[in-house]
Amino acid sequence: MADVILVYERTCPNVRAARANLVRAFSEAGLPATWREVDRDAADTPSWLRGFGSPTIVIDGEDVGGAPPADGASCRLYEDGGRLVGAPSVERIAARLRSTRLRPTSR
Repeated sequence: MADVILVYERTCPNVRAARANLVRAFSEAGLPATWREVDRDAADTPSWLRGFGSPTIVIDGEDVGGAPPADGASCRLYEDGGRLVGAPSVERIAARLRSTRLRPTSR
């Protein structure tokens, strides 16, 4: 099962859309909807997650939006069909979940 993390800031207006897209993407990928949520400003947040804008969905250590972590807090936007949106698309998340499910696992 993939390690899925939603990185967010409490004041970000796009977190609700990211959660909704995650639920739909898990369904489209045929997987149970299971993820962890990390407040990027919490004291116990790992430093490697603090650089992501909100919301960011990280699957197995990689941002589904393909952006490297940035310096400082920010809301973020995603390109979707020539327009900018506040959360990664269901299709983008589901594709990443499906590709993760198909990867061989080491034992």
